[in-house]
Amino acid sequence: MEPIPGKKVLIKGQEKLGFGNIYCYPGVDGIVEVHFFISPTHFESIQIHKSQLIYQMIPRQTCCFQTNENVSYGRILLCSNEDKNFRSYQITFDNQKAPIEFREDDFQVRSCWPSSPEKMLEELVQGTPFFFHQRYKLLEQLIYHRQLCEGITSFTSSKVELFSHQIEIASRILRDPNIRYLLADEVGLGKTIETGIILKQVLLDSPQTMIKIYVPTALVWQWKEELKRRFSITNISVVEHNDLLTNSNSQLDLVVVDEAHRIVTAKKSSSEKAPLYEAFCKLAKKTRHILLLSATPVLHCESQLLALLHLLTPETYQLEHIEVFRERLAKRQEIGRVLLALSKAKNPLLLKRHAKKLSVILPRDKTISSLVNQVYEAKKDDIIKVVKSLQIHISETYRIHRRMLRTRRAWMTEDHGLCSRKVALSYEFELNDELLEFLWENLENWRIEVASNISQQIDLQKNIDLYFEISEIIASDTMLLSKKIKKLLVDNPKQEGAYILQKMCDAVEKKWPEDRIFLIQEILKQLNSKKTLQKYVVFCSTVELCNKIEERLKKTFKNHLYVLHEQMSAEYSQKIIQGFKKSNRNSFLIVDSSLEEGVNLHFATGIILFDIPWSPMRIEQRLGRLDRISRTENIPCKVIVTLDNEELAVDDAWRRLLVEGYGIFNDSVSDIQFLIDEQMPYLKQRTFEGGPSALVSAIGELKSKIEEERLRIVEQDVVDGMYTLRKVNEMFKNLDMGDNEEVKNKTLSKALISYLKDNVGLRPIKVNRDTFKFTLPKRKEPLIPFNYLDEMQSLFQEGTSIRNVATIRNSGLQFFRPGHRGLDICHELLKKDDRGRCFVLWRKCYGRIDPCIIFRIILNVYPNLDPIIKFLNEHDWDDIARGGLLRMIKGWFNEYLYELFLDVEGEIAKLDLIEICKKPYKAPPDINMGKEKATYLKNWFGEERWKLLCQEITEKALKKTSTSDKLKTTSSKALLSAEEYFTINKARLIARSQSGIDSNLAIDSDICKLYSLHSLVSQVLKNPNISVDAIGVYVLSEKFFWKKI
Repeated sequence: MEPIPGKKVLIKGQEKLGFGNIYCYPGVDGIVEVHFFISPTHFESIQIHKSQLIYQMIPRQTCCFQTNENVSYGRILLCSNEDKNFRSYQITFDNQKAPIEFREDDFQVRSCWPSSPEKMLEELVQGTPFFFHQRYKLLEQLIYHRQLCEGITSFTSSKVELFSHQIEIASRILRDPNIRYLLADEVGLGKTIETGIILKQVLLDSPQTMIKIYVPTALVWQWKEELKRRFSITNISVVEHNDLLTNSNSQLDLVVVDEAHRIVTAKKSSSEKAPLYEAFCKLAKKTRHILLLSATPVLHCESQLLALLHLLTPETYQLEHIEVFRERLAKRQEIGRVLLALSKAKNPLLLKRHAKKLSVILPRDKTISSLVNQVYEAKKDDIIKVVKSLQIHISETYRIHRRMLRTRRAWMTEDHGLCSRKVALSYEFELNDELLEFLWENLENWRIEVASNISQQIDLQKNIDLYFEISEIIASDTMLLSKKIKKLLVDNPKQEGAYILQKMCDAVEKKWPEDRIFLIQEILKQLNSKKTLQKYVVFCSTVELCNKIEERLKKTFKNHLYVLHEQMSAEYSQKIIQGFKKSNRNSFLIVDSSLEEGVNLHFATGIILFDIPWSPMRIEQRLGRLDRISRTENIPCKVIVTLDNEELAVDDAWRRLLVEGYGIFNDSVSDIQFLIDEQMPYLKQRTFEGGPSALVSAIGELKSKIEEERLRIVEQDVVDGMYTLRKVNEMFKNLDMGDNEEVKNKTLSKALISYLKDNVGLRPIKVNRDTFKFTLPKRKEPLIPFNYLDEMQSLFQEGTSIRNVATIRNSGLQFFRPGHRGLDICHELLKKDDRGRCFVLWRKCYGRIDPCIIFRIILNVYPNLDPIIKFLNEHDWDDIARGGLLRMIKGWFNEYLYELFLDVEGEIAKLDLIEICKKPYKAPPDINMGKEKATYLKNWFGEERWKLLCQEITEKALKKTSTSDKLKTTSSKALLSAEEYFTINKARLIARSQSGIDSNLAIDSDICKLYSLHSLVSQVLKNPNISVDAIGVYVLSEKFFWKKI
């Protein structure tokens, strides 16, 4: 399709920008300019090659606007017509009941480019003030509740009553980039709650994180139920301890083991490993993040305690160093006593005295002797820094429990009153063995002739590609072979081995094969005859194959067949999947390659591979649609192959390599994608030069390379972590205060109901005092982008509550706090939707003859984490580690809103005028100065003068925010926290080097990275992002000012 000015398009790889408008015809070089509209008059331009344009239908409820004499905002209802050049859409505009049809070049679409409300105000293309108050109040509440939990939203969205120690432990772990801990709370103090909080936050930040939980057999059901009921977690595999024996090769991001002491108690000595413990050691070494839970962490059994700690930090706690460990244990109590005294002491004299005791207890430790001397020599203001270095050294080299967190019941009394793949593999061979054998034999003859005559690399690659293209056709849709060969011979009459290809073409035309679609039909008949419910997904590669299968089978399986491919709309696709999922009869879903990624089909019984793509990752993706974390049953997988002859049939040789070489039906290969991409060209060339048997003979070599690759991955995963000693008791108080405020004032409840009712257009239904639902209005569609609509429907149709007590009492209720997907969608809408972000209104102000202009600016202040994320990605931090550091930074510097009321001079407005402006918009008597009334302001001020005024006010608002006491205080506190964190971690690295745990070279490299990261974080905290979230203008006068113009 040729680019035509006015057409609406997406850009490949940049779909998140939304729809843009083609501005001009492509040049000679094929480059077109695409405008992405941020407002009716403001856009960003991208120049891109025409081949990168995607001509996709605009989703329903997408925001659009027209700019004729005035600006009109509207919403797309549906695509009403598709002609050769332009689509037409039904659009409803503000204050119009009936939709009007427009061609796509007659309107502009609001892109997903970040909003610029100040630019909208300059051009006076703002919307109605009606939406501002509801939007602002909800945004204010969402940010406030995120401040209370310092960005760890699993605290605010879990159906649990939290205690101070649980918040302290969970937040400490969630702020550590290296999650390797032993939770050792005494019985009944909530280790499961702490773990659930941690797992939920990890999943909130990185939904694809692979987690497995190992528990005693009797606790499997309890863990599953707790995770589901309290934390809405259902996609984590909870298995028995004994599964460690068969799962030790699993590639996981985070492993949780409950009652971990049971795994190590079978160890009889430091030199012997029980099979279960040995399997766990193997898993622990290749899994970066581990949580061990034990109320009885064998404190009085050195070998068993060492075995537990070895799982967490094998380089520090080596099993063969049992005597050294016993020596540490022997001195643990004495060291602990001094450390406790040292941590409580403030007086320099006491600090020196306690530090001296450490040098007496550990006289052979030269580092301690050196640090103690520094304590004595340090000036009064520097003693604390040296003492912290001393504490860190002890923590890294002697203190047993730095990563063992334990809460005792006595303290409470005194202070408060995660998948192995299970595929049942079977093969079905085609019935046309005579024709297929003929085709494979001739393809082999062609390969031998061509391969022996190739002299140039370019010819080699060309014929390799042709060889595999013909192989894929024979192995999927033989009827296409004649068409392919005829076109090939027309395009290239001098093709090597043309006469052999012609023989293959003639054979297919003489005897049209009873192709594999007939075999599919027989397989589905067998499945359909079973008494148990069968839901199978049939994967093929092309839309054409989907349509062929549907055409052949639709009469036989009229009400059992579902077809889905890339040419179907998102709305229709969702309908098909839901129909397939909810069907109470045997059902079969036929899909093309577009359904190989992203779609969750875990509810299906099994899969049928109509073809075997020459891409292990595509097969991995196909299996992955059913092989979800939450699935426990086997996945029946039927693979269709042409012949049972791996020396002749390329697809059969490829099947064997997949099964025995990659082991793809037994284990995921997603971890070795780099190796797969690297090996595929080699395997193809090897097959072309040596035939199918050469592919089979590569199995042993491939297995060795996979083993080496996985060993390399494991080695890269062994990385030291960082740790924060920050206490979080203040967060407990803040969360408790927020809950009490909500119970008393229902501020968040009111803001959410008001926003969803007035701004989104949902209908609230109050169930009782604490519970409400939202439904779709009967006659009017909600004002929400269609891609959110289905999700919001499913989320809001159940009972919801913002009161934690209500959700604890009734676990069937959804808990609507930050961290719940429903509120996260609202937060996304608040940032993407322009409504309520820019307005101008006239308000009656008695006694004021001359109009008074007051600007109301809402500024969003938050740390810009992009540079830090880039740094972490460059240094291969995984999702969990990256999340730990980013959560810590967000906790140091909480996002906040800063509101200013400024007069035309850019000064803070008078208090009485501010109070007048704070009242919500109500028409009448307030008057919206949008559309045609905007000209009154232009005429009164002058268009250029108005623009300059808006620019000046925006600049002054940004400056006042950047120099405000609030920002100075927030930034200073954040910088102090960062300084403390990085100082501790630098000292920790030095301590590890001095203790011989790591090499000096490795430590020097880590310290260099840490200094770079510290510098980067400091810059981010000193220079936070300040942006205009919303801006409004109040024109205050006793009478209409425009009557004077």
